[in-house]
Amino acid sequence: FTTTLQAKNYYISASGSDANDGLTTSTPWKTINKVNSFSFESNDYILFKRGDTFYGGIVVKDANINYDAYGTGAKPVITGLSTVTGWVNLGGNIWEAPVVNVKSGVNLVLRAGLIQQVGRYPNSDAPNGGYLTYKAATSTSITGPALSSTTNWTGAEVAIRINRWEIRRQIVTSHSSGVVSFASNTTPRLNFGYFFQRDKRTLDKDGEWWHDATNKKLRMYFSSNNPGSYTIQIATIDK
Repeated sequence: FTTTLQAKNYYISASGSDANDGLTTSTPWKTINKVNSFSFESNDYILFKRGDTFYGGIVVKDANINYDAYGTGAKPVITGLSTVTGWVNLGGNIWEAPVVNVKSGVNLVLRAGLIQQVGRYPNSDAPNGGYLTYKAATSTSITGPALSSTTNWTGAEVAIRINRWEIRRQIVTSHSSGVVSFASNTTPRLNFGYFFQRDKRTLDKDGEWWHDATNKKLRMYFSSNNPGSYTIQIATIDK
């Protein structure tokens, strides 16, 4: 005996509605959340409308499901980015805007479609490739020219090059007289480099940014123009 199952097409459009049945181009669904919540049958097709952009992450939980596009135009875009709006000038070249659903430690901010550098000190174009050099190290500290008389980097993240191929990141728990302390870590080899990042005091170069996870804000440095001249996006979905 042979049984043939009729596969179905399901359509998703940015102008659709999740209250639709999704079975025709006239009654498409609207969101990826609807797709993720639905139970499909083997060989079904999930078709995203060309030219549209869809926010979210596709969760594939059924076997033998086909994903494709329908219509004409550019390929549909699946994105985990949210556009940042509501910018306020904090003085000089520093601007700030509210952000939601952004996780602590976010790594991705785009300006006009280009990935931007998280704020760091020294900057990546500074001497020695933007690295300070430590002359002594333990599993919980490094010692070097850290300009402690100028800036206390407690609370910032220190990125430590512990050997030629590996960088470890730690939150600075204290900083005094050139000694930077942090939670237990692999003891770094001497004479390699380190820099500070993820701190509001690092913003001094065009495009650098800092995410204030506590107050749900994004700060960014603009050497010219202002945020209104660009589309600024930040990652809000891990996968």
